[in-house]
Amino acid sequence: MIQIAAIRHIGHGAAQRAGGRKAIRGLPGIHVMTTTTPIIARLTDLLRDILDDDDVTLTPESSARDVPGWDSLANVRFMLAIEGEFGLRLAAAEVARLDNVGDLVALIDARG
Repeated sequence: MIQIAAIRHIGHGAAQRAGGRKAIRGLPGIHVMTTTTPIIARLTDLLRDILDDDDVTLTPESSARDVPGWDSLANVRFMLAIEGEFGLRLAAAEVARLDNVGDLVALIDARG
């Protein structure tokens, strides 16, 4: 069961620069991809459904701060939808380390 208090918005974690790519703190070997991917399109569709806003557009640099309505409850719903869409489980600690959508894409891609 996910504990809401343990989940932070994407965009409130910290990341480090590594070899020109952004490494996700605490998740060695996972790096942000610099190009738009089909994963971002799927994430955008999920978040549009959750926020009931067809104008939402995500980029690798997007974070919860950039998207109106992406609050803590929407974040929990988004993470649960991601788990269902991609057939994986996200630990609260992993989510807390994410800085932006690019970090999320890298995590999903690494788990894929």
